[in-house]
Amino acid sequence: MNGAGDAHVVPGTWCLVDYFRSLAAVRGDILQLVPRTAAARAAFEETRAARTLSADAEPARRSRGKDTKAWKDAVDDGGGLEALPFVRFLSHFHGDHINLGLASITADLLVRVMGVNPSLVQAHPFDIEVEFDGFSVTFIDANHAPGSAMLLVRRHADQELFLHCGDMRYAPRMQDFPALQNVRNKLDTIFLDSTYANPKHVFPTQQESIAKAASEAKAFVEADRDANTLVMVSAYTIGKERIVFGIAEAIGAKGVYASERKRTVMSCLKLPPARADLLTDDRTAQVHMCRMGAAGDVWPYFQPNFNAVQAYIDKIRVETGFRFDRVIAFIPTGWAESSNWNKLNRSRVNDEGNFVVNLIPYSEHSNFPELTEFVGFLKPRRISPTVFSNPEHRRKIVHLFPCEMCGTLNPITTAHAAKKQREGQTADRKSRKTQSPPQKKKAKPPNTSKGTLFGFNFAGNKGSTKTSTVTSNTEAKEDDTSMHESAVALQGKATKPANVKVSPDSSSRPPETDKAEPSRALGKVESSLSSSTSSATLRKSGGPDSDASKLSTQVEASVPDLTLSEDSFTPSGPRQGSIPFGVLVEALRLTSETTKRLKKHTVLVNAFRCGLWASQDTETLVKMLSLAMGRIANEYEGIELSVGGSIVSDAVRKATGTTSAEMSKLYKETGDLGDVAFMCKTSQRTLFGRKPTPLTVTTVFDTLHKISKESGAGSKKRRTDWVLKLLRQCVGEETRFLVRMLIRNLRVGASEASILDAFAEASLRDRSEEVSAEALGRSRTAFNCAPDMSRFVSGLVRGGIRGLEEACTMTPGIPVRPMLANVCHGVEEFMDAFEGRGAFTCEYKYDGQRIQVHADSQGELRIYSRHCRDCTSGFPEVAGIMRDAQKEKNGKSFILDAEVVAVDRSSDTPKILPFQTLSTRTRKNEQGVEIDAKVSVCVFAFDLIAYDGEPLLQETLRKRRAKLADVFDSLPGRFGLVSSQDFDPVGAENRDREVEAMTTLMQQALHASCEGLMAKLLDDPGATYQPNYRSSVWLKLKQDYILDQGVSDQLVGGGLADTLDLVPIGAWHGNGRKAKWWSPFLLACWDPEEEVFRAVCKVMSGFTDAFYESQNEFYAGSGVPLGTNVEHDDDGDEEHEDGDGDGVEARTLMQKPIDFDAEHRPSAWFRACQVWEIRGAELTLSENATAARGLVPDGNGDVHPRGLSVRFPRFIRVREDKRPEDATTPAQLVDMFLKQTRR
Repeated sequence: MNGAGDAHVVPGTWCLVDYFRSLAAVRGDILQLVPRTAAARAAFEETRAARTLSADAEPARRSRGKDTKAWKDAVDDGGGLEALPFVRFLSHFHGDHINLGLASITADLLVRVMGVNPSLVQAHPFDIEVEFDGFSVTFIDANHAPGSAMLLVRRHADQELFLHCGDMRYAPRMQDFPALQNVRNKLDTIFLDSTYANPKHVFPTQQESIAKAASEAKAFVEADRDANTLVMVSAYTIGKERIVFGIAEAIGAKGVYASERKRTVMSCLKLPPARADLLTDDRTAQVHMCRMGAAGDVWPYFQPNFNAVQAYIDKIRVETGFRFDRVIAFIPTGWAESSNWNKLNRSRVNDEGNFVVNLIPYSEHSNFPELTEFVGFLKPRRISPTVFSNPEHRRKIVHLFPCEMCGTLNPITTAHAAKKQREGQTADRKSRKTQSPPQKKKAKPPNTSKGTLFGFNFAGNKGSTKTSTVTSNTEAKEDDTSMHESAVALQGKATKPANVKVSPDSSSRPPETDKAEPSRALGKVESSLSSSTSSATLRKSGGPDSDASKLSTQVEASVPDLTLSEDSFTPSGPRQGSIPFGVLVEALRLTSETTKRLKKHTVLVNAFRCGLWASQDTETLVKMLSLAMGRIANEYEGIELSVGGSIVSDAVRKATGTTSAEMSKLYKETGDLGDVAFMCKTSQRTLFGRKPTPLTVTTVFDTLHKISKESGAGSKKRRTDWVLKLLRQCVGEETRFLVRMLIRNLRVGASEASILDAFAEASLRDRSEEVSAEALGRSRTAFNCAPDMSRFVSGLVRGGIRGLEEACTMTPGIPVRPMLANVCHGVEEFMDAFEGRGAFTCEYKYDGQRIQVHADSQGELRIYSRHCRDCTSGFPEVAGIMRDAQKEKNGKSFILDAEVVAVDRSSDTPKILPFQTLSTRTRKNEQGVEIDAKVSVCVFAFDLIAYDGEPLLQETLRKRRAKLADVFDSLPGRFGLVSSQDFDPVGAENRDREVEAMTTLMQQALHASCEGLMAKLLDDPGATYQPNYRSSVWLKLKQDYILDQGVSDQLVGGGLADTLDLVPIGAWHGNGRKAKWWSPFLLACWDPEEEVFRAVCKVMSGFTDAFYESQNEFYAGSGVPLGTNVEHDDDGDEEHEDGDGDGVEARTLMQKPIDFDAEHRPSAWFRACQVWEIRGAELTLSENATAARGLVPDGNGDVHPRGLSVRFPRFIRVREDKRPEDATTPAQLVDMFLKQTRR
């Protein structure tokens, strides 16, 4: 329920219904359940005031009349409700309604499940009026969860009647309840459960849903009687019991498994003996009651979680030895039909065909037709919704119902029309008669579709409005179309904008068409553009059914439905050799609107199949793949767009005639320059003339390449002209995503790996080859060996997976994705991990920067970072060092994995310096890269992965290391092999000796200014070099992992066993001395499975004032802010009045991106563009953290509902060598948490 006070307080009484209280308060010894009589309450208040309250609470107890200031203050201020002497009532036992004064079943649940003191609980029977001080209450069956009740309240002062519904599911039998029959036409106010108070929410009765689920379960079980079939039904702590037992009885199940807590809850429900006897703790039972979310997510759109289902049955197999072969899971929810996506995808099957997850439209809340019938039956004077998002939403809900305040909409006809719509008996929307709405009072931007309800257009096809077909002289419906009018549309009528004036060129076709012509700019954007309403209408919204998201997808070429399943999708269209840019844009739009990884994958696969259908030219396909990843070249090539916010802003202003002030205002609202450009282009005055040439992928890519090469005098003007030319050719969403490409921030939430997988699958399907996880894994491995998009595309197109593996061979000059190590938490863990796996070595882990050194047969040498970026210019002396270190100057090629560290060569024994010293060595200036020659470097090599044209990836580490020693000599202070010590295979007879030796080596490494040790297997068959893979054959042990707090001289297990690499995604404004800075910062980990950043913790320790200043500058955006005046000198070069001119878009966002999962509400959100190393005391479970939520085992066969956070986090350094996608993952957090000694 909503937290607003007047949604819980019955006017003029001290009756407080379902006001949320934390579990800690309910269990506490000062639980504020107020006695019913005035004398008892006065005594209670005096006692409580003496213990916990100050004298300022006294005025609240002087009077209890309707006009008492205390009562008004309590309603206006939710905080006052806790301090005042209300009688608290709980309508049912759900977590959002925890309070007291309740029906008997709910009372039993509070005492037995939550452990509330029975003396504080007052249970009341149904249909009996109970007297209180100033009012009386009758509990009425609410048909929600077992024991749920509606409260009929009679105010003694004037005998006014109020009905608080709590949570309820209306049924026609309620009209026979005597308590309700007696108050028909007499109720002052209904506090209505408005969860589904929207005409689109029409779902079956509970009986119909139970019958459907039971039928589906029975058919699935009987399809293979010989298999062990599991039926999973998601349920809340209480609720959904009817559908569970309905399914169990239909399939003849002998037992229903439920957790211990759930069985305790069920024992309070007074179940019939036959159903009570079905409950069991046997996990081999055929029907399981599971938590909501165990088989998939419902909100915002349905997505099954087959991995979770597999993990669930695997756990059963491990714990019981019983194996389930097939699973059908049901998710009963009222949101099952809340969107077209859910309706079309309500039943999903995994690739193997043995797991099915079904959405069932089952709810214990009333749907919209039921609500209207209920209100129509009682005919109250007022409606007070209890579930709403804001006051405006509340007002719209009120206008839906037939009460004296709000209108005369007939609930019976509305319910009948809604039922007909559900049964498919209503006419098609396109053929409905239209009804002109009232004239609106102020103009909207042209062609904004009206008659909408929560994003659904009742005036024809969704998203069919095209801005280029209507002039700007539009007067339409009132700005805020009431939901009351939208409900009328359910009766068979639709609405359309009034007074639409069609341009002469389009008089022969309707104003709304799917084949609208592109337009050309004539003048300035209308003054209404900058209004909050217009920006909200034109801004991208998130969801497959959103009108706004489809408002202007004006693509000249026909784009097929990319959301179809891969098996159902068939590419079509002309095979002219060029790929329409609109196809890629449509894929990016759909991808940006969902957080579901599988849906993103489907859309991208289908888009790439369209590209393969249109063109088999590998160069064209490479361009499409590059643009999909927001690039114009491979990472190692170092080619990037030299375009920033100021250039794009100039071009948008010129293309649309928008002023700087208008753009600045829009940018403050959206925080996205792409959205700003889209809104300006969409809302400009238009006229039909010569159509611009449709953009192709090749045109856009080639133009961006030209822009990247522009430099010298007048370069900004030339870059602006190129951008302007592209913008004038853009249609609809092309504008938004072109701008995002220019500023290098696509915001689609798809990682490189996801996009590469999608292209690989599209190519295999195009060749009619089998698509499998093994094939996609081989494609990723090949790309990791040679991350070159041209090789990747050409190999797949010409020869499938085999051709890809032949094309992506290791070559000097193309960096290999480096192999990674797993974390280890102590010397003993080293031994456990390697026991029985042969000999191993321990190497010093140097505190430097990892590099990959490439030398070709001609002697040319290049250096690459761990992210495959060319950093040769940052270490110019390394080429000479490597040539001097080679034993034979024979011109043979090699690829070397190494660590470069800063050293002090002033003494006879070079001393290793901290990483911070190395990080200050290189810095960019206007001429390129400046090197601080005072900081010398030394290269420590630890692996040789190719030599003389031969890859060594499949060789064991012992052989690769021997080859490394054969090829290179040691040069003190300049080059050397990593210091190491070999260990014999771990066994019982030598374990203690090995532990002691490794402990000594660890201490030596720390004294040598190293971070710790790297342990690697030498001869194990898995001891190969595995690019871009975090392998168990490499383990790392750093000082941070093993030094317990306060025990710095012992190598023992501690709390948090690793430093974390986290991404700042937001911050709050500082207070006090830090008022001028951001502090604290909100940090997140990266979830590669769902491709979202999940909130971990806040951090405000470890920062210097200089760092705070730098972050202010960094997140202000170093580029020219929108609206900044830019003047040009005689040579055409720009001179900025503000900013330093490096052309970086502002990194502070006005809205939370779709790929951020956080419940915090910081003052500002940040683009995910940094990685910080964080150290903390330990990992802890937190209700606020979303990282690893639902992944941490609770030790009782279930998982914790809370996420993982860091206790006492402090900042260590910025990891400039890492990208946000390389941050710590939820799985790593869980592993670290489980291995803590303190948890």
